[in-house]
Amino acid sequence: MKELLEKFLSDSMTKEEQEEFRALLAREDLREEWAAYIEKILAEKRYDDAPVADRNAIFQQMMSKSPVYPYPISTLHRYGWWAAAAVLLLLLGAGTLWLQKPVPPPANLVVADVAPGTTKAVLTLANGQTVPLDSAGVGSWMQGNTSVHQSGGLLAYSGAATYNAISYNTLTTPRGGTFRVTLPDGSNVWLNAASSLRYPTSFKSSSERLVEVQGEAYFEIAQNAQQPFKVKVNDQTTIVVLGTSFNINAYANEGGIATTLFTGAVRMNHGNEQATLHPGQQARTGLTTIETIQNVDTAQVLAWKNGLFDFHNATLPEVMRQLTRWYDIDVVYEGNIPAITFDGKMDRHLQLSQIIKIFSYMKLNCRLEGNKRLVVLP
Repeated sequence: MKELLEKFLSDSMTKEEQEEFRALLAREDLREEWAAYIEKILAEKRYDDAPVADRNAIFQQMMSKSPVYPYPISTLHRYGWWAAAAVLLLLLGAGTLWLQKPVPPPANLVVADVAPGTTKAVLTLANGQTVPLDSAGVGSWMQGNTSVHQSGGLLAYSGAATYNAISYNTLTTPRGGTFRVTLPDGSNVWLNAASSLRYPTSFKSSSERLVEVQGEAYFEIAQNAQQPFKVKVNDQTTIVVLGTSFNINAYANEGGIATTLFTGAVRMNHGNEQATLHPGQQARTGLTTIETIQNVDTAQVLAWKNGLFDFHNATLPEVMRQLTRWYDIDVVYEGNIPAITFDGKMDRHLQLSQIIKIFSYMKLNCRLEGNKRLVVLP
C-alpha cells in the first residue's frame, strides 16, 4: 500500500497499478489504514503555499463523497502531490486532517451544523387553506371533481372536472425544499427550493393550459396540440410550449429569466421580443431583450433536479446564492468578496459543515453561526 500511495503522489503509476490502487481504495477494511498513511505524509510536508489556481482545482476534485475517486487518476496530478493526498483523505472520510498540520488550522468555524434541503412544500388551496407537504406524507382529497393524491414527494391531480368554474392551487417550496407535482393533464413539474407554481385544478374549461412560476422549475409537458401549454414567469414573460421538456430559472436575484430547452420546442415572449428555442438552446432575458445561447450544458442546468451542484466558472456570490436557497442560510461578507471561481460538481446531500471543510482547502475562510448565518471572512 505504501508503495502504491507514493507512486500515486508522484504520478508514476502504470495502468495496472492504477486499477489495483482503485480496488484497494474501495475496500472498507483498509480505509483507516489508508487515512493514516495519507495523514502522515501530509503532516511531514508543506502544502499551505499552493497558488490560488491550485486551490480552486482542489475544490473540483473534492466534490465527490464516494470513497473511490470517480475520475481518471492521472487527471488529479495537475494540481500537485499535496492536492492529490488531501483529496484522497477527504474521500476516505477522514475528518482530522488539520489536527496534524504543522501550520495553524483554517479559520473556518462551525458552531452548529446545517442539514441539506429535503422534500417539502406548502400547498395553498383556492379557498386559502394551506396544506404542509413532505416526503413522509400520504393522503387524498377531492377538489370539485378532481382527485388530489400525495405520496411522498409527489402531488398528483387526476379526473375530469365537469363544471365551468376554475379554481387555482399554488405549490410553494421554502428555502431548503423541493417538490414534484403531476398536473391534471399529466404534465410533470419539479420545483427547486424557494419557488412556486400556480395552476388550475383542471384544464378542461380553457382553450389553453396556463400556469405561473417563480423561482426555478423543470417541466415535462404532456402533448396536446389543441390546448397549448403556457408558462407565465414572474408576471413578465410567457413561455409557449408544444409537448416538450425544459427548465426555467427565474430567481429574482439571478439577473433575468433563463429558459433551457431539452426536447421539443418553446417560444419565449418577453415584452416586444420573441425567441423560439430548439433542444440544447437557452434564452436569457434582459430588461427588454432576449439573448439566445447555443449548445448549453444541459446536464449542468438540470443538476439541481439530479441531486447535484454543478459549477462552471462560478463566482463566489453565484455559489453562495445556491447554498443560501438549499441550506436555508444567510450569507454575510465581513470584508471584500474574494475573487475566486469554482468549477466542478458537488452532492446536494452534503452537510453544510462538509462544504465548509472543502472551502477550507481553498483558503476560503468561513464561520457558521448558530442562527444559520454563514460569515465569509477576509
